[in-house]
Amino acid sequence: MSARAARCHVGMLLAPGTNCHEETAWALRHLGAAVIEIPWHGFLARPGSVHDARLLVLPGGFSFGDALGAGTLWGEGLRRHRHELQRFHAEGKIILGICNGFQVLLRAGLLPDPAADPGVPRPLTLARNESGRFECRWVTVQGQPGPCPLFTPGRLYRLPVAHGEGNLQAADLSVL
Repeated sequence: MSARAARCHVGMLLAPGTNCHEETAWALRHLGAAVIEIPWHGFLARPGSVHDARLLVLPGGFSFGDALGAGTLWGEGLRRHRHELQRFHAEGKIILGICNGFQVLLRAGLLPDPAADPGVPRPLTLARNESGRFECRWVTVQGQPGPCPLFTPGRLYRLPVAHGEGNLQAADLSVL
């Protein structure tokens, strides 16, 4: 565990239907972070509570059953409080959306998304996987220089991926 990771306090925002939060919390604790779960109703009652963390995680799953589409309902609920998350980010803190959590960030308008505001061209969206099927496998990623205290630049990490809409597309590669 690095000294940087030991000082990292992580807030994990949970909504009905999220899952993978237990293994995400385990992985973050394994890296030395302190993880605090923030239930959706707790966030709604006190949206500023996220500022106690250095990293905010929106885990995967099927928030609110994805009844209206992947991440749509949670994203709309989060949209009302996105100023808190924008302020969190402006403070130099990190927001990580995993699977459904990333879809939620798109739907909340925190990342450009054409589905969040139809008719307005956006440079970033998620599409079905090129394989046309659900992908579930392990990948190797390399830590990059940046503000995240959990990964060492240059070090290789084995991580699981599982998604049906993981094809990130950008009109301009600089957006990525």
